[in-house]
Amino acid sequence: MTETISTKMKSLAAGMHQHLSDLKASVDHAQADIQTANAKTVANLQAKREEAQAMVEARRREVQDANARVRERVDEKKVETDAAIAEWKAKREAGKLENRAETAEEYASAALVVARGAIDEARAAILDAVAARLDADQAMAAVASKG
Repeated sequence: MTETISTKMKSLAAGMHQHLSDLKASVDHAQADIQTANAKTVANLQAKREEAQAMVEARRREVQDANARVRERVDEKKVETDAAIAEWKAKREAGKLENRAETAEEYASAALVVARGAIDEARAAILDAVAARLDADQAMAAVASKG
């Protein structure tokens, strides 16, 4: 039994580590886009915006599914009480505790997918904001040069 728990724990840790690594990579990518935004030409910026939007669209279904799993788990947690969990532990109701562990793991995974989707969406929004700022600055410069 200990080996099974150990194996499942290792698997959980590896899966969460991968999700967090993906999350960090998404944040790093967004930060790099911001840092290099001033050096980018408008064409390069447009390409980055299209890439970011394509990533958001590609993950949209995955994020929607994950959001549904998150909401489902929130509803399940309302039903579970600390007293019920303590009772399951005291009675050694392994099936109920195993089910709770599996749904908690699915919830954590889904929450990380939602977080990554939010970061991807934020990256696209950042690139849109940079493009809008460039457009506004160019228009202001044109008005100033005529005036």
